[in-house]
Amino acid sequence: MSLTTNKITELAPDQASLNAANKLIKPKKWPTLSQHGDLVWGECQGSGANPYRTVFDDSNAGYKCTCPSRKFPCKHVLALMWMYVEDPGPFTEGELPQWVTDWLGRRRKTGSDSPQEESKSKPTPKARESLLAAQQAVTDKQPDPKAEAKRKAATEKRAKATQQSIAAGIDDLQQWLNDQVRGGFAAFLNDPNSRCRTIASRLVDAKAQALASRLDELPSRLMQTPSDSRLNLLIQELGRIVLICRAWKANPSDPELTRLVGSSENRDSILQSKEAIRLSSTWEVVGEQVTTRRDGLVSQATWLMNLGEGNRFALLLDFFPASLGQRSSAFAVGEKIAAELAFYPARQPLRAVIAERKSSSEDKDHDIKEKKWPVAGEQPLGTYRDVLRHAPWTGEVPLLLPSGRIAQAGSGYWWESEDRCPMASELLKALDDVKGRWMMGGSALEKVPSSWRAIAEGDPSPDLILLAFAGQAMQVALRSTPGGELQPLAPLPRLKLPALPPQARQQFRNLVRVIKLAESQIAVVTHLLAARGYVIHPTDYMPRGFDQLPDVYSPWASWQRVEETSQVSGEDDRINADNWEGWMPAERRVAISRLRREQPEDARELVADKVPSLPAEQRLQIMETLGECLSAEDQSLLEGFTNDRSGKVRTLVAQYLARMGAVEDEVSEVTEYADFFSVAKRRLRGGYKITANRLKTKAQRKRRGDLAAKLSLRSFVQGLNLANEVELLSSWEHVDEEATDELVRMTAATGSEQAVSILASRITAFDGITAESFQRLFDRLSTEARRDYLPQVLQNDDPNFSASVVCAQGLWGEIQFAQLKSLPALKELKKLAGEDHSTKTVRHEMLRKGLFSRASVTEVLREPVEKTYEDDLKVLRARDDRPKPTGWVLSPQAVVTYIIGGKVGKHQIHAKYVGDRRIIETAVATLATDRALLLMGVPGTAKSWVSEHMAAAISGDSTKIIQCTAGTDENQIRYGWNYAQLLAKGPSRDALVATPLFRAMENGSLCRLEELTRMGSDVQDTLITVLSEKMLPIPELNDAVYAKQGFNVIATANDRDKGVNELSAALKRRFNVVVLPLPDDLDQEIQIVTRRVGEMAQSLDLPEPKNVVEEVARVLAIFRELRSGETADGKTTLKSPSATLSTAEAIAVMVSGFSHAAYFNDGVLSAEGLAPNVLGAIVKDPVQDKAILEEYLETVLKKRRDFADYYSTLTELV
Repeated sequence: MSLTTNKITELAPDQASLNAANKLIKPKKWPTLSQHGDLVWGECQGSGANPYRTVFDDSNAGYKCTCPSRKFPCKHVLALMWMYVEDPGPFTEGELPQWVTDWLGRRRKTGSDSPQEESKSKPTPKARESLLAAQQAVTDKQPDPKAEAKRKAATEKRAKATQQSIAAGIDDLQQWLNDQVRGGFAAFLNDPNSRCRTIASRLVDAKAQALASRLDELPSRLMQTPSDSRLNLLIQELGRIVLICRAWKANPSDPELTRLVGSSENRDSILQSKEAIRLSSTWEVVGEQVTTRRDGLVSQATWLMNLGEGNRFALLLDFFPASLGQRSSAFAVGEKIAAELAFYPARQPLRAVIAERKSSSEDKDHDIKEKKWPVAGEQPLGTYRDVLRHAPWTGEVPLLLPSGRIAQAGSGYWWESEDRCPMASELLKALDDVKGRWMMGGSALEKVPSSWRAIAEGDPSPDLILLAFAGQAMQVALRSTPGGELQPLAPLPRLKLPALPPQARQQFRNLVRVIKLAESQIAVVTHLLAARGYVIHPTDYMPRGFDQLPDVYSPWASWQRVEETSQVSGEDDRINADNWEGWMPAERRVAISRLRREQPEDARELVADKVPSLPAEQRLQIMETLGECLSAEDQSLLEGFTNDRSGKVRTLVAQYLARMGAVEDEVSEVTEYADFFSVAKRRLRGGYKITANRLKTKAQRKRRGDLAAKLSLRSFVQGLNLANEVELLSSWEHVDEEATDELVRMTAATGSEQAVSILASRITAFDGITAESFQRLFDRLSTEARRDYLPQVLQNDDPNFSASVVCAQGLWGEIQFAQLKSLPALKELKKLAGEDHSTKTVRHEMLRKGLFSRASVTEVLREPVEKTYEDDLKVLRARDDRPKPTGWVLSPQAVVTYIIGGKVGKHQIHAKYVGDRRIIETAVATLATDRALLLMGVPGTAKSWVSEHMAAAISGDSTKIIQCTAGTDENQIRYGWNYAQLLAKGPSRDALVATPLFRAMENGSLCRLEELTRMGSDVQDTLITVLSEKMLPIPELNDAVYAKQGFNVIATANDRDKGVNELSAALKRRFNVVVLPLPDDLDQEIQIVTRRVGEMAQSLDLPEPKNVVEEVARVLAIFRELRSGETADGKTTLKSPSATLSTAEAIAVMVSGFSHAAYFNDGVLSAEGLAPNVLGAIVKDPVQDKAILEEYLETVLKKRRDFADYYSTLTELV
């Protein structure tokens, strides 16, 4: 096996591990990086004193790390693999250290127990060399008595420390259990996750991993249990934990209890132990179970039964990461093996490891006598009594049920066979999956990774499940016989569609048992599920009537009508050429998958005969099933589909052939590169839309770039299954700058003249393409073609500078500057043409020379913010992959980034609001709920500015606004009437005039209400129904408008003005109030004013003076002192004027100063130009405010030398 970045990504247990590993891909974090053959190892310095030792084997992706992570592989293993794949340079060739040698030795001993498995995975020469080196190192090493004694003492010390840590953790656990009992189990069942998470983390720290796992799994087990049985399960599990804790504290060195509390012994210790029970016999594989745990590990359990004397069972457990996919078991159910087993120490030994396996020839020579399957009465009941007496915490005891059938006597269920084995109602609930799968013929659930498979006496099919396995099995074996006659239950017929997967089954059970849907509603659900290829499981819900259900349930209707003694029809229900038309498309996919497992040759003939005539989507679905059991015999079948009409089918077939090694490497590389892109049909305009998939790691980008450098444009077209190069280039969507750059390079190097011309015409509108890429592409153009493109480049409203420069090379004399509409492009071209151009007052100089018109600067005084900041919104939409509330353009995190600002890729998002980020997060989170938002604050705190940007970012439209005044009436809030239409046609939708609020409800967008408190109280209350019921009644039409997802209201109000209307208590409850404060920090306020003034000056075409920051600081110093009522040093108390002197007023003062400086003072800001505006902002009351200003000038400003010009000018004006 050779690792690639894609394989490493597949190995990762989750995205969080990938992100954590990405931070460790730095050689400085790894003091040691070495390799030897296929072995690669390193030491990563963590937070502790000792570094984490990490090793992996490149030949088979085996790995080991000493970190305490419960994820497999951990972030250290992923990071080490990534670094080695991306750049093996830092890895030095070295000798194997002792810890790597020990790991190799353990892997060799615990390797595959199956000869077939060993033959499948022979080690590579490098791996064989590493293994031989490890074995030689172990063989040559002489034991050192002192080292052995020291190692033994260290082991005892660690064991003692572990026991102390576990004891402290168990004390905390017992205290936690007491708290749960005092608080009541009802409260526990309401919130089991948070209650178990805290104590489970504590137990992990205390090294009691087994107890932590029990508590970690408990909430999910409770949620999967019917609500009426959860309390019993909770008491049972917590009681079992109490028993384990008490037993461990009484005997902490007991091996079985140590395994139940902490970690179990490894295989080496069991095999080397002289006290381990060993039993050599012939064993039959009677069952198998595969379970995926919450920590990402897959547990594979194999059950063996002794065919010698007695009825002893053995359990083989194997664990592997879920990221490795499904693994086939080393043994098949029904297989008989001769082996010596070593059992783990326990009161009733059950779990074991294979100590020695006989060879296949010895298996044949071994005399195996057929053993009669033991009925329940023959199984040793004393064993179960001993388990209850000596190990009462045991939750699992195996019990074999003989051939028979489920029958009923009174309210109990029984297994009718040679002896009558009772099945308690609790056992039947615990085995609902088992019962259902048996009743449905064993194959109705086609692909259930966590499923049981077992054999039964006289039953040739291994799908029949007769291995009852639960704590109640001990009760079952001790029950008495039924009092009355048994009434057999006819087996339930198997349906043609598979049952729901486990997670969806739990959701369906909630609908039936918790929400309690009506029969008609459940019928609707069954139709929806049948359309998606699923049926309900009989143990989840058995319909009473079938008239409203889909036809796929008709076998169940017949089953309910048959007599109790009737038998199931034995006719073959497999799909074939004769009954092909009677199968639904979803049924065919499942049936062919089953046929390929049972009769692969018949399946290949059926697919080759029937599939080519199906629609493209159905062909693709059936071809996807071929990947499950792919073999060399499928090659001829696949080659017949290489020229399929569907591009997706051709791509899938090429991938299958590449997996089989039936195609060249170049074809597989083309397929791999094509997988980095998505091809979708355009519904409205027709044609295709080709976009680059979002990549998560640098390694993926590097791999895509390496493949692009090898491939031609023509092979890329074939990989995407497109007709020609023209279709590729005209359908390309520029969403990834690196991907477009790769396309440009590929086209420039291998594309046709027509392809180069098409891409050159489109690339001028692409952002972020490097000048080198443009140079490669435009070098392919002739002078005539370049001259044709030059006007298009120069006259573009938003020209790409690189395209302008490259296209203009050698054509400087032909450029007519009157063609230009953009100043930056002119500057770039003139600079390259060798003409120096000053940037001091560039725009005014160009206007004076007539190089472009004033109208081209801007056509409107102020555009909506979604237009002004279109670039920011476009970048965020392209890169936003987080979940979005329904109706939102951006995710809540992206909305906050848009308003606060930040770096997104290479693009810098402009900050629209400078202040506390938590305020904006609270406001955005409010709008994601059904509560409206009210922004409060004194005038000039950017309430309207923030609400406008929120509406633009969330809905893409900030223009749905209602300005509330004292004259605003209900018609301006709800709706009005076109009286001409009203008189002509009467009340109708055509005569109705929709308000912004009305349109926002219809479209599912945000509506803005400015200065809400200025509107009359009776009109304010019009909003109560809209905000609470999310509907607007129209009584004239006997109709109503119901708000769509995404609708909400943002209102603003200030708490400073007098004479406003207070909100009613009912209306206040429907708003979440967020207060926007004035800036506390002078530097922050200077930043806000400077940025906003610059934006407004640009829109007014005013040049920006040099001394902006200095004058802003002086004006704000005056404003802040008068506003706060004290000087900056806090020594002098001042009187505050009636004006708010907010940040917004400071911006207005500075913009007026800009205008005065531009037109009357040679572009220089001065106190003479700003002082009149400062005076107008402060003096609102000609008597009181004037006196306050005079006092401030004489007591404060007069003493400051740096404010002398302001003092003299303001004194003169006053």
